[in-house]
Amino acid sequence: MRLDDAGNPGRNESKQYVFYFVYQSALRNVEAKIKLEIGLRFNPLDTIKKRPVQHVFLHPFYR
Repeated sequence: MRLDDAGNPGRNESKQYVFYFVYQSALRNVEAKIKLEIGLRFNPLDTIKKRPVQHVFLHPFYR
């Protein structure tokens, strides 16, 4: 896995960061990308809540 800098990863007024990770696909002989967005938009006056992470990733072998 490597970080793809060709897709112009960047920021939006230092509030959101976008990165692309490139990896070798386990199903096909091609490279695939994962987009990671990190947003820093929050209200610092709100209380901090810890919750389990929810995602919509699908395992390619168990669809």
